[in-house]
Amino acid sequence: MNEITNNNWEIQLTSSNWYTSQHVSVYGYAYDNGNRLLANAALCDYFDVNDIATFRSRLQDCNGLFSVICHSEHFCAAAVDPSRIYPLYYRQQNNKIHISDDPHTLLQPNDSLDVNSVQEYHVAGYPLGPKTLIQDILQVLPGGILLKNGSQEQYYSYLAKYSELSHPANKKALNVLHSVFSRLVQSINGKQIVVPLSAGNDSRLILCMLRHLQYENVICYTVGRPKNKEEIIAVKVAEKLGYPLYIIDTTKKELMDYIQLNSGEFQKYYRHIGALGNFMWLFEYVAIKWLKSRNLLQDGSVFIPGHSADFNAGSQLLKACIRKNDKALHQAHAMMFDHFEYAYNRNVHNATKKHFIAEHRNSTIATWSIFQSFIFNHKLPYNINNSARVYQFFGYDVRLPYWDKAFLEMFRVMPFEDLYGCLFYTKLIRENLFKKMGVDFPNPYPSKWYFYKMKLRKRIKKVLLPFIHRNTYKMDSLGELLLSKPMLDELIAKKQYRLKVGHFANEIMKDWYLMKVKEMLNQ
Repeated sequence: MNEITNNNWEIQLTSSNWYTSQHVSVYGYAYDNGNRLLANAALCDYFDVNDIATFRSRLQDCNGLFSVICHSEHFCAAAVDPSRIYPLYYRQQNNKIHISDDPHTLLQPNDSLDVNSVQEYHVAGYPLGPKTLIQDILQVLPGGILLKNGSQEQYYSYLAKYSELSHPANKKALNVLHSVFSRLVQSINGKQIVVPLSAGNDSRLILCMLRHLQYENVICYTVGRPKNKEEIIAVKVAEKLGYPLYIIDTTKKELMDYIQLNSGEFQKYYRHIGALGNFMWLFEYVAIKWLKSRNLLQDGSVFIPGHSADFNAGSQLLKACIRKNDKALHQAHAMMFDHFEYAYNRNVHNATKKHFIAEHRNSTIATWSIFQSFIFNHKLPYNINNSARVYQFFGYDVRLPYWDKAFLEMFRVMPFEDLYGCLFYTKLIRENLFKKMGVDFPNPYPSKWYFYKMKLRKRIKKVLLPFIHRNTYKMDSLGELLLSKPMLDELIAKKQYRLKVGHFANEIMKDWYLMKVKEMLNQ
């Protein structure tokens, strides 16, 4: 553990991936505005500044996946990039800020759950904003700066002004993709790339760009029950592009044997991935165990999951039935009933309404971008990207090409008509890449009427008869419920659940992890 102390902060860094100079500690990499790759000492030098204005400017000018802590006697600040792939946690105590990359090091004997955070966790699967499940332990916001006095500010916003909106030409968009993946390949520098391959567009686009750039050291894998739709398309894509694909069958006893809830490794894993605010993920955990058991992963392998191009391209607007000029209350209801996945809670609903009402007061902001920005700041970094931290647990690196600033900015300022139903994105990659490379295997996107039907069903499910309507979702084509069965059994045994049916895999993992946090606090 690396410990750093000055007059303002006490810092504990548990990961060996941190690089520390006299005044700065960094984790990850970034490109400066001259497109120069910075890591370790070079990244420390880049952030070795003496005032908040320069620090903020350096953050806004760079592009990458990183966390940074400035800890000189004259200037203290910390920041994480918008992806939050390397989170930072802190608490204020005795007129000092205690900051760490592992929130468990900040726990005190009399700590307790934060009531509001638990309510949000039950609704969304994670606490909103800077909170964790533990009162007084906070985290640096994605795309945010922690200041010396404990306050925070955002240095990156996904909100778009009407005056910024721009429809990109196909040539410009393709140039963006080329620059994004060229940077990615440069930063990986010949190491083995591992791609979780599904039936969707995002992971397929990753493979197409790697083939376009003639990157050969690549393997793919897909996880699920035999002959599920994800596997069928993944096999076609991998064969056509000439990359090896490994199929991991969730019905095999071998995978269930990997999930030993009381083993030392698994306990370390759920502490790492849960980090006092996020629920468990089992899919990637068993996948990596399987790949490692067959010696398929090289030293220094880099995993590239397809997080979260479909969001940037507009998928959430259609799924939540968001229209171009929807008002604040409509967006708040859509967030509560159509985006949040779990329980209904009136307090969380009211807080969500207040947020959207406040954001809508600025008439210069494109209304749909307010909805997009909320998901960008919450679910994507705290939930989706947090799942990618499993790779770090096993000692591997990760890249998120769709969090490259050029990609984010292209879609942030895109007009509503291009975003709705992922219209621009889908047409761009199908016409210019998938068809030309022979991997245009249709994966039809549902119509808006399908999502209106789902909207009605979700409202019934959350408010009236959740058990009955949950049973209409019992298709487990990927085997997620099968993998989560040990957790379900423990929840039943400890009387957290009364019945074995009527639960989603994600819900089981969410409730199991909260149970473990409560047990930890009670010990």
